[in-house]
Amino acid sequence: MNFYDYRVSKVLKESKNISSYYLKPLNGDLLPSFLPGQFITVKIHLKGQDKAVTRNYTLSDKPGMDYYRITVKKEPKGLVSTFLHDEISVGSRLKVSAPSGNFYLSQGMDTPVVMISGGVGITPMMSMIEYIAEHQPQRKVYFYHSSKNKDLQPMGERLKKLSSKNGNINLYVHHTQPLENEIRGVNYDESTIIDLNHFKKNIKEIEQCSFYICGPVSFMHDMSNHLTAMGVAKNKINFERFDNPDRINIQNTSIVQTNTEEPEVYFLKSGLKTFWNIKHENLLTLAESLGIEAPSSCRMGTCASCETEIHSGETVYEPEPFVEARPGNVFICCAKPKTHITLNL
Repeated sequence: MNFYDYRVSKVLKESKNISSYYLKPLNGDLLPSFLPGQFITVKIHLKGQDKAVTRNYTLSDKPGMDYYRITVKKEPKGLVSTFLHDEISVGSRLKVSAPSGNFYLSQGMDTPVVMISGGVGITPMMSMIEYIAEHQPQRKVYFYHSSKNKDLQPMGERLKKLSSKNGNINLYVHHTQPLENEIRGVNYDESTIIDLNHFKKNIKEIEQCSFYICGPVSFMHDMSNHLTAMGVAKNKINFERFDNPDRINIQNTSIVQTNTEEPEVYFLKSGLKTFWNIKHENLLTLAESLGIEAPSSCRMGTCASCETEIHSGETVYEPEPFVEARPGNVFICCAKPKTHITLNL
């Protein structure tokens, strides 16, 4: 993966714990285009770490701008998110990849879209809805978002503006723990969690809609179950998980293990070989423990960013990913070795 130098041109606080960072290429080149919903990878050197760490952040504005915008939640124990919030300001430089990702808006159609997000999972939806507002204003949108309260609600004013200007954008904001000074109908629409009844009540053309869900994995499971209960086909439901991917502290130490009954894992590009250790959740955390830079985002088999070629051997999934890897590949964020394996990492 190639990385390029970008300069932070603007930092905007979106809520109590979420900020947006506007990035412009340092050399002044035109930005590579992207599809609404895709992400970029940011590479950062943290103090005390021998090797750089990477994180994927969704582009939260529409394509065609002279900047990339990422919107990041500061996690209590998040290495990278804390660094961004505490250390990055206007003028700072970041290493950024070209956009990628398989979670994006279908642009070649104008059928209704239902966007369902929780917390900072709103970011790909903002890119999608900004694109629709400019390029497909006739396209009907049902936009559901859930936050605890107005202090934690990102981009609320922008959503209201888009909805007020376009009658095809139907906005439903849920604050599950509204503050005492919040007013229903002004700061939020519902004080309950998003559930099946809300979809039944508001979405009239359910058979024609495409669905996009982004948020913590439990949120996505619940929303998906609601939709399938309404008869929505699984191939119409698209997922992207936003939880806390940077809570894992990368350790640059090799595993020393003598139990050769465990499967052997060989990382081909890195030239590192070890034995599987059950203390690891999956092959991704094993790779990270060895200091191997492995692209990842959702860590749950929904975004496909960790898809890796497997040269030999077999793996098992725990849990099963939401999407299917290409033949000869595996999602290492939810895979464990079944036999001795060789990965192209």
